[in-house]
Amino acid sequence: MKKLSVICAIACWNSVTFECSATSVTLWRGETAYVDISSQLSVVSGQKGGVSVTPGYYDEVAYEMQPNGVDVRLRPDVWREFKVGDASWSSRVDGPAACKIVASADARPGVYKFGELEVTVLDRVLPPAKEWKYFLDLWQHPWAVSRYFGVEPFSKEHYERMEPIWRNLAECGCKALTVTLLDLPWNHQCYDGYHSMVGRVKNADGSWTFDYSTFDEYVEFGRRCGLGPDIACYTMCPWKYRVSWKDAGGGDHREKFLPGTPEFEDYWGAFLEDFAAHLKAKGWFDDTYIAMDERGPDDVRKIVDLIQAKAPGMKVSICGKTKPSAFAGIKIENFCQNLIHLRDNFLPELPPRREMGYRTTFYVCCSAKHPNTFMESPRDEGFYLGAYPVMSGFDGFLRWAANSWPEDPYKDASFNTKSWKAGDTFLIYPGGELSQRLIDLRSGIVAAEKLRILREQGTVDGERIEEKMADIAKRYHYYPAVRNPSFDFASFRREVEALVNGPAVCGGDDAPQLYLAGDSIMADYADNCAPQMGWGQALKSFMKDPERLHNFAKSGWSARRFRESGRWEGCIASKLKPGDWVIASFAHNDSNKRRNKPPKNDYSTPEEYKAFLAGFVADVKSKGANIAFATCVPHSDGFAEKDGVMTVDGGAEGLAPYRQALRELCAELDVPLLDINACAEAEFPKMGMEKSLALYMRIKPGEFENYPDGKDDHAHIRDAGAHWFANVAVKLAREQGLGLADLFRN
Repeated sequence: MKKLSVICAIACWNSVTFECSATSVTLWRGETAYVDISSQLSVVSGQKGGVSVTPGYYDEVAYEMQPNGVDVRLRPDVWREFKVGDASWSSRVDGPAACKIVASADARPGVYKFGELEVTVLDRVLPPAKEWKYFLDLWQHPWAVSRYFGVEPFSKEHYERMEPIWRNLAECGCKALTVTLLDLPWNHQCYDGYHSMVGRVKNADGSWTFDYSTFDEYVEFGRRCGLGPDIACYTMCPWKYRVSWKDAGGGDHREKFLPGTPEFEDYWGAFLEDFAAHLKAKGWFDDTYIAMDERGPDDVRKIVDLIQAKAPGMKVSICGKTKPSAFAGIKIENFCQNLIHLRDNFLPELPPRREMGYRTTFYVCCSAKHPNTFMESPRDEGFYLGAYPVMSGFDGFLRWAANSWPEDPYKDASFNTKSWKAGDTFLIYPGGELSQRLIDLRSGIVAAEKLRILREQGTVDGERIEEKMADIAKRYHYYPAVRNPSFDFASFRREVEALVNGPAVCGGDDAPQLYLAGDSIMADYADNCAPQMGWGQALKSFMKDPERLHNFAKSGWSARRFRESGRWEGCIASKLKPGDWVIASFAHNDSNKRRNKPPKNDYSTPEEYKAFLAGFVADVKSKGANIAFATCVPHSDGFAEKDGVMTVDGGAEGLAPYRQALRELCAELDVPLLDINACAEAEFPKMGMEKSLALYMRIKPGEFENYPDGKDDHAHIRDAGAHWFANVAVKLAREQGLGLADLFRN
């Protein structure tokens, strides 16, 4: 795995700068996003305009592809926040980087730069997770927390350990609290068994006594954490229908009682009556569901008949393997279908259920193989599972295990049975850290919630959004998604994110943007480097709207590395639209023969240099955008003075052949040339040696705090030089009548 390289923690004590390479992210106000970052951008943490950026990274976790220990792999999965001064940082940077970005509900719409990461905040509001209409159900497991931390179940310490996990699940939009009504409702399929939250004693006279103290305490805790409002009570149909209780003397009993038998009705009937009365007294009755897992219509009918006889109005939820109409005559308010059993004849049943106020979702578990949230699952499958339900008419998504951990999920995510793949049993870690898999699922849910808002508000041509949703859902249909191993989940994600964050959403602002590609002479610099400044950085002060300038010039980079690293495509080419402009300026590193081996690998012959630039032109024109090239500035070691006359040798350091290649290319392809070098060669002699050198980083000792020993740099320019060359570029654009000039102030 590539290492995340920390540069420094300077400029301000609360700021962290690190190397990475996502280029930009678009958020709505009120949104929190986790954005993958790779190795080409410098990102600075901090807060601006209601937007905060927190750097983090993914810790790797081992897992077995099969439960035999032969094929062991690693996946970056545990998101951790990087804290300045964290002593463990140096040993925990093997995973890829990711930023947590938060736009507050009152964030100002606009574009914010955090180093080279650009955050665009749209004038749309995503409500808090508790207000999302999307129904997410991730089953929680309190006893896994108790076992992992070695604390007494439902003790003060237990609740303290559960709280960060439960709160983070709520922030992902989880709308159901998992509650158990008896011991081992799923036998012991997980590493840790579930137990009952309701005490049950059968008295000597055959009557029943129930203790709801743990149930009440736990429900109140879950609601404080933001989980709910649903209280999903498992279950009246445990595995093999085995139930347990205590007798008046404290003895334990465990028997098998089948639905429809007198024993079943005795065990559950009195409970339902008492439970309903208790729920009504607490004000929870309308939020409570008797939840059932994968049972057929015959058993479900018998159970629901008993529920309605003993607790009229009690709601029912079920995870099933067939369509709702197979349960005709049975009132099921919350129906969840296994994705692998989904067929098109299921979909027409969704609208009538919604009209009745019923909810319908789908789920995955140990099946399907794709899409899923296993450790081996590709990233975009989680996004698909989050977004697709709403796009196809469902109300949300269910996953059977939020935190049914193996022994130590940080060390090994495997659960050693043939039935459950690694990662099947959990999505969140013991400290409350989100898994990469949960982050992707959450991203899909956020996109689905945005689609709902756009559709309901009707302020962005709601019908068109509806049509686009239907079109995407059809082209990325669930049936091939489950059965085609090469299904394109990544393209689904790109299309959905473009739909919810695209021009139509942000009001259709098609204003031309200006992108800069170049080296250190054009790049942006932090305050700790002052007075060093690139002329691209200075160009911002000439812009009518500085937020339309996107400077991706990078110190030490050549045209070759810009292309071969993917920076050109990822930062600029992929974002261009008709009317946009690019200014590119290279040669300083391209001409350096000492930089001809990896990892720098910058050197190109003049002919190769010309070919790379021609590729930029082709890319820009294919997008209907525009490009201009600027010649590289002269090095000050080429300045000479004799008899009071100054001369400028722009060919110092072997740059002349590259400038000539650029001039030839611009003539051949009819591309504008901003020949700032020629202007310098003409104007510097008029200015004289002293004023010309004052444009460069020729710093005397003690002159600037950042350079106490001074600096004698003949190549790089300082603030005065940056503004001088930027001014020349603007002047040349105006003189040539370029549309580029319209972006600059008069």
